[in-house]
Amino acid sequence: MDFFQQNGWLLLWSALALSGCRGPAVPARVPVEGKLLLNGQPLANKSLRFVPESGDGLTGQGTTDAQGNFNLMTVVPGALRDYFGLPPGAYKVVVQDSMSIMSTAGDGGAGEMLIPGAGSTEIPSFLQSEDTTRLRVEVRDGKRLELDLAKVE
Repeated sequence: MDFFQQNGWLLLWSALALSGCRGPAVPARVPVEGKLLLNGQPLANKSLRFVPESGDGLTGQGTTDAQGNFNLMTVVPGALRDYFGLPPGAYKVVVQDSMSIMSTAGDGGAGEMLIPGAGSTEIPSFLQSEDTTRLRVEVRDGKRLELDLAKVE
């Protein structure tokens, strides 16, 4: 008996199972990039989260580089990866210090843990929570965002 005769049912069931594994549906997205500033100066290594104002939909997240630039990705629960861009719409923006890795040593040996960015933050406290942020943006195709935290009222 050859391989296909012995394993035909296994191959058939595998093909059927894989045909249904497309993952969650992802809505159309537009690229979202921009610059994060405070009093006109770039804010490096900050975490951004865009939350739909409607309360429904997918969130986006990203981190600023040394010049304050960012590119956002859509977070899709259950997906094996994230997707560049966000669906167009109105979002509230949460800004926080990025997490850092801190080495630890103890009785059980060395390890690592994630902690909020070291030192005091220059980010106003009301921008650090989804419930209190007053920073709002409209995501549209081709619109580069410039977010100056000092101008948020």
